[in-house]
Amino acid sequence: MPSSATFFASGKLFILGEYAVVTGKTPAILVPTTKGIRVTVRKSKQFKIVNHQFKTHNQTFHHLAELKEPLVRLAMEVVRQYVQEIKGEFSPFSLKITSYISSSDMKYGLGSSGALVVACIGGLLKFYGIKTTPLVRYKLAVKAMLDHQTASSFADLAVSSFNKPIRYQKFHDSWQSRLRTLSVMNAIDMDWDGLSIEVLKPSLLLKPMVIFTGYPASSSLFVSKVMPFVHEERLIDLQNIISNSMKQSIPKLMNDLNGWFQSLEKESNQPLFTPEIDDILAILNQYGGAGKFSGAGGGDCVIGYIEDDNQRQHALKAIQKKYLVLEGMIA
Repeated sequence: MPSSATFFASGKLFILGEYAVVTGKTPAILVPTTKGIRVTVRKSKQFKIVNHQFKTHNQTFHHLAELKEPLVRLAMEVVRQYVQEIKGEFSPFSLKITSYISSSDMKYGLGSSGALVVACIGGLLKFYGIKTTPLVRYKLAVKAMLDHQTASSFADLAVSSFNKPIRYQKFHDSWQSRLRTLSVMNAIDMDWDGLSIEVLKPSLLLKPMVIFTGYPASSSLFVSKVMPFVHEERLIDLQNIISNSMKQSIPKLMNDLNGWFQSLEKESNQPLFTPEIDDILAILNQYGGAGKFSGAGGGDCVIGYIEDDNQRQHALKAIQKKYLVLEGMIA
């Protein structure tokens, strides 16, 4: 077992497939962000958490149940079960968390919760000298988060685990309840019906501009209120949009996806498009491009595409007068 171990888990951006991916019937495309969460684990005489962004979460503890931060506790608990099945031990450590995508002052909507869970799992497994694959890290993270995110696609956990652009399809809903009854080891060893994670090759679609609207949004709240309106007919419409529009151009695809979201917004009566999102999209359209919100909407980030480099620079100048462009967010 090494004296220390470090693990980085990326944040995420949805390119397409938000909401629909939760059903397990439609895939999503996501990209990792260059910013994420880094965890460093070191040997210690007692269990300790050091969180640079949320100092109120700093603590020493004897039992996992004492932990203030529920996500860290859930990640540690699933690792404890896994490590004890393999090695029969769970020796004390000091775990330092450094976040580059969230703080007590600001949240960009880049999947900080998922990245935190994956980073803790990855760092602890390295510390205990257990080699794993991205798929195993993903499965452990899902097992940890099952009861915390009941209406989720767990796509953020997948992209943080693989740290690559992915095409992701959620496992069948029947597995969600089954996974609760399985031991950690059994859950990892089994194939999860319906689950598909495919690493994608680089393309223009995977390299958008990233613009922060200035306002964070609660993805879990929107998902719980909007999902009842993501019915079979709407899923078929989305599949047709993706298959038809992707053959033409990225701006065409983005504009058609916005039409789908506007219909969903109207039926669910949820404010997916804020004035800031509408304003950013209008600027992108003015310069021959297009974009969409990434994630659940209601704030957070907009991804944008302008194919002409000259027009792109003009659009960036116009956008930067009002909004924060997150440069270098996509590798």
